[in-house]
Amino acid sequence: MIRRMRRGTWVLAAAALVAGSAGAGAQCAPAPDSPYFFRELTQRREQAKLAEDRAFFENLLSPTFVNRARFIAAELDVRRSRPDQAAITIRNFTLLEHRKGFVVASYERVDRQSDRWLRDVYQVEDGRWRLAASETVHPANQLGGT
Repeated sequence: MIRRMRRGTWVLAAAALVAGSAGAGAQCAPAPDSPYFFRELTQRREQAKLAEDRAFFENLLSPTFVNRARFIAAELDVRRSRPDQAAITIRNFTLLEHRKGFVVASYERVDRQSDRWLRDVYQVEDGRWRLAASETVHPANQLGGT
């Protein structure tokens, strides 16, 4: 009887270990309003440029984004005009403002030919984070106004 109880304990302990590790893996995704979420979204945006994924931009940009069609065309044209952009790095990523449903992110985008600071504004629309504005800023002004 004691042998059966020990075996049952081991089975229970192994099941708990498997369940615990599965839960830990599920927690690896960044929270949908954390700095990591927006950094990852920015990196996915760069990947979409390289893949010329228009649908990604159509879904990401807010319908109220000023010059929406021109912005998407410019994002997708970057690869054609500079095809050696396989190495794009996002550095110094920070959230300048973070309120419920509204975020302003600042970061440095570095590739083989240029280094520039960008400021993006995201807002929640229809339950999803959408890019409402994006602008290039001078490095001295990356934390404040232009």
